[in-house]
Amino acid sequence: MNWRRFSNVFIIALLRSPAHRLLSGSTVLMTIRGRRSGTRYTVPVNYVRDGDDLVIVSRRDRTWWRNLRGGAAVVVRLRGQTYTGVGRVRDDTDAVADELLLIARGNARFRRYSRIPLGADGLPTDPLTFTGLARTRVIVRVARTGPANTTPLALAGRDGNERHEAGSGLGGRS
Repeated sequence: MNWRRFSNVFIIALLRSPAHRLLSGSTVLMTIRGRRSGTRYTVPVNYVRDGDDLVIVSRRDRTWWRNLRGGAAVVVRLRGQTYTGVGRVRDDTDAVADELLLIARGNARFRRYSRIPLGADGLPTDPLTFTGLARTRVIVRVARTGPANTTPLALAGRDGNERHEAGSGLGGRS
């Protein structure tokens, strides 16, 4: 078991426990179903809110988000509550850059974590580095669709097993 998988098992257990408040302000559990295998995957991911949506920035070289292309059902464990939703991927570099800039402008913690310094005009002070960041990231938007504490049957894995994948930090460090 590699260190990331080990740490994810710990983070998942913590977020499912009464002590979830230690991480709930920045990390959610997202359960998705593999498009081909039908296996459920639970990934801890950092998020920011945009209205009612959750916005997750992931490294492009991660694989979990590919199951959400075209939109797919997800279950999100957020602040001790479970919600159903639909996850949609934006992987076009220009769209990712637009989303990153919107998030960075409205969230100082994300801006620091992702190392996106902004000038007085609200634009990145280093456009070349910012464009490079956008090329290596994808955006996942999760829109809530269902009430708390429900799990759609669509996420039931074929083998009944659940896998824990490498998650996504906002800056993609995890």
